[in-house]
Amino acid sequence: MEDKIEKTAEVAIEVVDTVAEATEKVAGEVAGAFPGNENLKEAASRIKTVTDAIEEDAEKAEALIHKVSLITQPLLLREYYAIGFDYGRR
Repeated sequence: MEDKIEKTAEVAIEVVDTVAEATEKVAGEVAGAFPGNENLKEAASRIKTVTDAIEEDAEKAEALIHKVSLITQPLLLREYYAIGFDYGRR
């Protein structure tokens, strides 16, 4: 079950990152299509700032998932072997 949760979280992070990158690209293209519109350029700049923060948070979340995995896998193995050895003794 933990593996399924980890994979689901990783996929969700990848989707968030992909959407942030696409949003940033569209904002840049829209701003470039209307070079004289300062309000649009300002909005695109704000969107870029937000998407950069989202991408950074997604990277941090991915690193956290990796660290949690490194911690939990040995514990799960220890639990598995403890149950297996107890079962074998009965």
